[in-house]
Amino acid sequence: MTTAMATAILGILVTPVVEISKCLLAPLGQKIGYLVHYRRNISELKEDNSKLVEKKNNIIKDKEQARRRGETINDPVEVWLMKVDEMESEVAKCDGVFQENKSCFLDPRSRYKLSKKATKIKRAICELQEDGERFNSISHVGPPPSIEELPLGDFIVFTSTETAMKSIMEAFDMSNVYIIGVHGMAGVGKTTIIKAVRRQAKMSRKFDDVVTVTVSQNFDMKKIQKEIAEQLGLHLPDGNEESKACRIFARLRQVERILIILDDVWERLELGQIGIPYGDNHNGCKVVLTTRRRDVCTQMDCTCDVEVGVLSQDDSWDLFQKFAGDNVNSPQLHKVAKDICRECGGLPLALVTLGRALKDKKPSTWVNAAIELRASKPVNIEGMDKNVYSCIKLSFDYLQSEEARYIMFYCCLYPEDYSILIEKLVYYGIGDGFLCDIQTIHEGRIRVNAIIETLVDSCLLLNDGEDYVKMHDVIRDVAKHIASDPKYGVEVMSGMGLKSWPRSRIRKDVKRISLMKNNISKLPDQIDYPYVLSLLLNHNYDLVELPDNLFIAQESLKVLDLSTYDHANDLKLPSSISCLKNLRTLFLEGKRLKDISSLGELTALEILSLKGSDLVELPKEIRKLSNLRYLNLLTSNCTKIPPNVISSMSLLEELYLSMKLEESNTGDIAMTKDARVLSDITSYLEFYIQRFYSLFKEFLNMEYLTVVEIWAISNKSKRCITLWDDAVATTAANYEFYSGGRIELRKKPQYNEQLKGLELLKCLRFLEISELVTKILFPPKLSANLGCLEVLDVKECQQLEEVFRFEDLNLECYGVPRLTAIGLRNLSELRSIWTGTVPAVRFPNLKNLNVDNCPKLMKLFTPSMTKALPQLECLVIFGCSNLATIIASDVEEDAVACSEPINILLPKLKTHSQSDHKACPT
Repeated sequence: MTTAMATAILGILVTPVVEISKCLLAPLGQKIGYLVHYRRNISELKEDNSKLVEKKNNIIKDKEQARRRGETINDPVEVWLMKVDEMESEVAKCDGVFQENKSCFLDPRSRYKLSKKATKIKRAICELQEDGERFNSISHVGPPPSIEELPLGDFIVFTSTETAMKSIMEAFDMSNVYIIGVHGMAGVGKTTIIKAVRRQAKMSRKFDDVVTVTVSQNFDMKKIQKEIAEQLGLHLPDGNEESKACRIFARLRQVERILIILDDVWERLELGQIGIPYGDNHNGCKVVLTTRRRDVCTQMDCTCDVEVGVLSQDDSWDLFQKFAGDNVNSPQLHKVAKDICRECGGLPLALVTLGRALKDKKPSTWVNAAIELRASKPVNIEGMDKNVYSCIKLSFDYLQSEEARYIMFYCCLYPEDYSILIEKLVYYGIGDGFLCDIQTIHEGRIRVNAIIETLVDSCLLLNDGEDYVKMHDVIRDVAKHIASDPKYGVEVMSGMGLKSWPRSRIRKDVKRISLMKNNISKLPDQIDYPYVLSLLLNHNYDLVELPDNLFIAQESLKVLDLSTYDHANDLKLPSSISCLKNLRTLFLEGKRLKDISSLGELTALEILSLKGSDLVELPKEIRKLSNLRYLNLLTSNCTKIPPNVISSMSLLEELYLSMKLEESNTGDIAMTKDARVLSDITSYLEFYIQRFYSLFKEFLNMEYLTVVEIWAISNKSKRCITLWDDAVATTAANYEFYSGGRIELRKKPQYNEQLKGLELLKCLRFLEISELVTKILFPPKLSANLGCLEVLDVKECQQLEEVFRFEDLNLECYGVPRLTAIGLRNLSELRSIWTGTVPAVRFPNLKNLNVDNCPKLMKLFTPSMTKALPQLECLVIFGCSNLATIIASDVEEDAVACSEPINILLPKLKTHSQSDHKACPT
């Protein structure tokens, strides 16, 4: 065997032995190292731990700074800090054992275990140190905290708030409701309610997420998008609004059920431009908006409209007590506290503000607050200007038209809680001159009513019946405050119980003065306010004497109201009234007037109302009023009108008279002569007359009048025109009858002479028929001329069998396109509403049909007839005991019920009410 071969064999044998020795000896060496170097291992552990603690402390500082910035700490950082804390605890334990046995001999086994544990912990510390170094940032900007965690502040559940909240919560459960509008006047608590709704919606788990954005008057689209994104934890990179909207849209669609609250909306917002999905784009997304303006709910296509009203008296007192304290029930404060609470008019913002301001104050402070509130000048009450007035003033500032502001200011001229006649605002506006670019009084009436509707929708005025409005007390106070600006120069002291002219309290530069509804009995010999335009002294019942020189320095005056319904004392007009060369509106209603000849000098006068006055004769001097546009003599005793007086009023548009019905009345004869001079009525005709038909025909030939209203002084006061012959009907053919101007056909022996004249009434809008003797109401040729008819009311016609007959008719020229409502009542012989072939467009706008107590009526429609009623929405039937079916087949002999469902044949039908008859829905 050679040396080389021996070496190779030895290598084969020795190498495994060496390797095995290494594997066996390496752990042994490591274990020996634990024993030998255990002090060094403990020392290195403590050193590495110190470095880790230093890193931890730096991260904790960064964490606190991030929290102060409102940022959210990243989850890995929080986990790392937790692990470091655990590691510190382990190091402390090791060091504790080491320190305990430092001065004495530690047995090898314990030394080994301690050193091994220290080495293991040291490796873990190194890993944590490396992890800590890898943190690029420790925090991020997250969504704001949930509003459910915030206190609701002044919110208390009362009847009005509970009703509103319930309506909103119920709307959340309606699948067809996507946008909910919450509206109410400023300070009524809309925002507070919506916060409570949000909390309740979140707690009830109706939504997975809720986003709230305050829009405000001058909204910023980018700001709205940013706030939504922040609450969703969505990062919006720089870009245009459209790209941001797309990102918000996509993010919102990721949430199955989400509520978007848009607070304080003033005008229409395009939800799509913001990025808010709704409807078919996201059935789980609901939008709630709050607004002061009801029309915003309409503009935003709200499918649910919730109004938040003011609090009741009891609820107001409860809220006021909460913030004013229990001392309001003390004998010293109870009465004045009640007065202050009442002045707030149930407005939560005012109640809370005043309650806080007066809490723990002296009785004198309470009394002063009550005085200032009554005077509408609570400037010294803490918080009222900042919290209440500024809030409501925003609604004033938002008004687009100066005319709307002036109407608000004229409304605040009335006393608190006063029912304000809208019609009178028209005449004040014409006189004052703030109604711009109107050609006729009728145009002014339309303009004012449109503005009133806007003000009501803006919660600045309150509806008080059809013809009246009211002003909330706090709104009135703010209006007075704004109107006191020299630009408007309004001084309001109405309803304050004044007994004399408040000379020291009226500024020299005043423009509009209201002293209405006081107890003033005496006026100064002369008033001198060179800029005054309007003076309202109406409803001062003790005022029976006007000093002769009263108006001598008031040439600027344009509006004067001295109306007082008091016939106990004569009122003599002062000679100085002739100095009012610029007077345009004068009200002397309800006065006992003897001589008004001096009014003839007021050549600029346009509006003159002597309604309800005790005037017997209209003086001939009145003929000088060549600019007069409106003259009202209703319910006065004026029966004598000299010749040529009315005809001299060449610009007269509206004339209202009360006439006695004696044939020999000289006043009537004089009027008839004047009537021949005035020859054309153009648009509006409303008569209260039952006799004197020749006078009626004469008035229809007047030239410039647009309104003639005559009240017949008789034992019958019902509105009507009695049509006697063709001449009357023919003459009336070109006039439009507005609401209130009705034609009523009364019971007469000859049907044809009475009714056939209606063929020419092509502009008739409202027709009421009662006690008429006829079997067919509208034969084909007659009804073919009722193209403007809107409302038909037929009652008490005991022989009537048919209403409409369509036989032998040229269908192309036939139709009642504007008819919206038909009422048929107490027609004992009625058998059919319509007979003959009905064209498909016969009643294209009929929405309401009411049939009451027609016992012989057996059917309402045929299938072909339903095609002529495409807009029918409401069908009400009562007391029709023989009505076998609502829709019968075209073959009358069969009288078989049609098989199609009624909602198929009448697709727009919403209300279908039946009572006291045997018909079944088809």
